[in-house]
Amino acid sequence: MQAISEAQTTASLVLGLDEAGRGPGLGPMVLAAVALDEKAADLLAKQGVRDSKAFGSSAGARRTRAILKQSVEELATWIGLEVCSVQTIDEYVSHGALNLLERERAVRLIERAPTCGRVVADGRNLFSPLVARYPHLEARDMGESVHVAVAAASICAKVHRDALFDEIAQRYEAGFGPLRGGGYVNRLTRAFVAEYVHRHGHLPPEARASWPWPGSPPGHSHGNPERVPIPSRALAPAGKARLRLRDHGNPERVPMPSRALAPAGKARLRLRDHGNPERVPMPSRDGSPPAEPAGSPRE
Repeated sequence: MQAISEAQTTASLVLGLDEAGRGPGLGPMVLAAVALDEKAADLLAKQGVRDSKAFGSSAGARRTRAILKQSVEELATWIGLEVCSVQTIDEYVSHGALNLLERERAVRLIERAPTCGRVVADGRNLFSPLVARYPHLEARDMGESVHVAVAAASICAKVHRDALFDEIAQRYEAGFGPLRGGGYVNRLTRAFVAEYVHRHGHLPPEARASWPWPGSPPGHSHGNPERVPIPSRALAPAGKARLRLRDHGNPERVPMPSRALAPAGKARLRLRDHGNPERVPMPSRDGSPPAEPAGSPRE
């Protein structure tokens, strides 16, 4: 990764934002942000960096994304990651606030990134509420076609989310066989969850209880869930320190940023920021759980 110079904390940098794992029923969601200067953006575009979904889901696609992620790490000015645990996702979905969760994590990334003259976030309706705080933010559908920094963020989020899901699959392989499909609610994922519920009487801790699981126990509960409090709509000031949630551990309570977001100040510069470090049936546009386990567009 390139060293950050004072000159780069100007309009020359573009920050791209994207996520992976909003839809799957198993595992976390990962948001990524990548800051690129013009030279790095040109080089990455020539190397074939594009939206992670464009490569497919084969083993070859995974290898290609991993190689491109290495190029992003070498050329980017800054990379940041945020991981939303299953427990956090469930709590926000129970309040119809999954989009709010993504926006809050996007704010964390923007605040940690070097000052950029332009921010491009993938999802027009999802991220347009942030323009009030960040006038230089562009909330765009198909953001990867607007700037390669968004495509780079997409690849970073996807590769990291895949690695986290691989850890989940490895934990259960001996007792349940191979777990494939990235946690999307397909036939194999349903069979795994049904068998787990049959054996243990509750959902596996890596399953999102807010998703519809046929045959799951009443209330879609986990064995020993810990609830993550959702902030009130009058959220705490954005500048306060925030604790990070560790995936599938005991979630720590996190003060959330304010909706009345304060002007962005001078960002703290970090060469590599994996904050606290995946698409099941999408919740409806109001954030409520889906009736069917088929993905739908983000709000």
